[in-house]
Amino acid sequence: MLGRAWRRRIIGTATEEKAIDLLERFGPLTAGELSEKSALAPASVTGLIDRLEKKGFVKRIADAADGRKVRVELRRERLAEFAPLFADFVGELESLCAMYSVDELDLIAGFMTEAARRQQVCAGRLSAASPPPESSPKKKRR
Repeated sequence: MLGRAWRRRIIGTATEEKAIDLLERFGPLTAGELSEKSALAPASVTGLIDRLEKKGFVKRIADAADGRKVRVELRRERLAEFAPLFADFVGELESLCAMYSVDELDLIAGFMTEAARRQQVCAGRLSAASPPPESSPKKKRR
C-alpha cells in the first residue's frame, strides 16, 4: 500500500517504478538491457524511457565504450527532491529498530537476506520450467 501511494505521488506507474529500480541497482543501461531485465518488449521500453525522460527521472547518454550506443541514466537529483515524502516512513522504521538489540537486528537481517535469496532461486527455477499445459476448453452446458 505504501509503495502504491508513493508511486502515485511521485512516479506514476508500476512499470516506471520498476525501471527506476533497475537503473538504481544496475546503473546506466541500454534500452535492450532494460528490456531484458524488465521483461518488457523493446517497443514498450522505448515509450517507457520517453515517459521517464519527459518526467525528468532519466536522461539518455552516449555509451563510453561504443559511441553508437545510448544508455539510460537515472537522474538521482530528481529522485532526491522526493526525500521529504519518505521522512515519515524512515521515522517509523527508526522507532521499530529501537525496539531491538543490534544482535536481534542482525538475526532479522540475516533471515530476510536468506529469504530473499531463496525467493530468487525459486523464481529462477519457475522461469526455467516449462510453461503449464493449456487447459482443455470448457464444455458448454445445454
